[in-house]
Amino acid sequence: MELNRLHLMALLVIVLLGNNAQAARLSILPESQDAVAGNNFTISVMLDPEGSEVYGAQFSLIFDKTRIEALRIDKGTLLGTNTIEGVKSIDNTNGKVTYSLSRSGTSTGVNSSGTLAVVTLRGLNAGVTAINFANMIISSPNATEIPGTTSGGNVNVSGFVTPTSTIIQSTPTPAINQTSTETSSSGSTGSVYPTAVSKTTASPVIENNKLELTHPDSTVITLSPAGSVPEGGEFEVNVFIRSTEPVYGAELKLSFDNTFLEGINLEQGTFFGGSLVVNSVDNEKGEMTYAETRIGNVAGVKAKGILAKAVFRAKRAGSAAIQPKDIKLVNENEEVVKDVLYSGMDVTILKKTEEPRGADAVGGLWVLVALVVMGLSIKRM
Repeated sequence: MELNRLHLMALLVIVLLGNNAQAARLSILPESQDAVAGNNFTISVMLDPEGSEVYGAQFSLIFDKTRIEALRIDKGTLLGTNTIEGVKSIDNTNGKVTYSLSRSGTSTGVNSSGTLAVVTLRGLNAGVTAINFANMIISSPNATEIPGTTSGGNVNVSGFVTPTSTIIQSTPTPAINQTSTETSSSGSTGSVYPTAVSKTTASPVIENNKLELTHPDSTVITLSPAGSVPEGGEFEVNVFIRSTEPVYGAELKLSFDNTFLEGINLEQGTFFGGSLVVNSVDNEKGEMTYAETRIGNVAGVKAKGILAKAVFRAKRAGSAAIQPKDIKLVNENEEVVKDVLYSGMDVTILKKTEEPRGADAVGGLWVLVALVVMGLSIKRM
C-alpha cells in the first residue's frame, strides 16, 4: 500500500502551525436517545468541515462506564473508501473510545459534511450518561491542524445487566522472537502503521547481551537492565533498538506478568526525536503500548539508541518476565521492516528481608563479636 507520509503525519501527529482555516465541527447523532440494558445501539460521529478542507481526524469519546460499554468502531463514509485507520481502541475500564481516520492515495481533502465513524455500544445500568468528545484533532491536506468545536450527546438507559470485560482492539500477538511480515489486503485494526500480518517463525530465545553480536546484520530490539529488584520498589526498563536499515516509525507492546509487576508509565526515548503517537498502560491485561513516528519529509533513523523507557513497580516477591510483542517498524516509504529480532528479560523480585548485606552489616557483626569477647575476658578477671 502506497501512503503519502506527509498526509499520514496530518492524522497521527499534532502539528501546531498557524492557519486561517475555519472551524470544523464534530457532533454525535442522534444527540439524545433511549437504550435498554443488554441491548446494542449505535451512535454516529458526524464531521462538518464548515468551509475547511479535511484530510484526517482523530477523537476520543468519554462516557459513564457504569451505564454503557463500547463494543466496536467502524469507519464512516465521509473520507471515502481509500482510507487508513490509525488509532482504534476501546477502553471500557476507563469509559473511553479513541479513533483516527485519514484519507490515502490522494492529495485533496473533503469539504462536505458526513459520517466520520459509527460506534456500537451496549446498555448496562439504568440512568443517563453523557457522551462527550476529548482530544480532537482535525487536519488539512498540508498537515496543519484545523480548529474545531464539538457537540456531545446523551443516552438514557433503562434496566440492568452485568458488564463485560474491557476490550482493547489490537493486532494478533506473535509467540516467538522473530517477526516476519507480509502486506495484507484485508485492512488493519488498531495499528498505527501500514497493514501487516504477523507470521510465526521458529526462533530460539537469545540472551539480550548476545543478540546484537550473533546477528550483526539484523535490526534488533532488546530490554535492559535485567537483574533483581526489591519488593515494593520501582525500576526502569530501557527499550533499546539497533536498526540496520532506516526506521521512520515504530510500534510495539510490552507484555508483563501483572501478578508480580505493575506498569507505572511509558516514556519517550531519544532514538527518533519524533512525536509520541500512542502511550498507554493496561495493568489488567499486563500490557504497555507504545508507538512513535518521525515528523515531516526526513529520512528514517539507522542507528542505535533508546526507543522508550518503561517504569514498573515490583508488587510481590517472585520472578516475572517482560517481553516485547506486536512489533512493527516502517521506513520513510511506509514499507514494513521485515525479520526484526527481539528479546525480553526476566526480573527477580526479592523480599525485603532478602536484601544483601552491605559493608555496614558485616562491620556490625565484627563489633558484636568483639563485645562478646571483651565481656568474656572481663568475667575471667
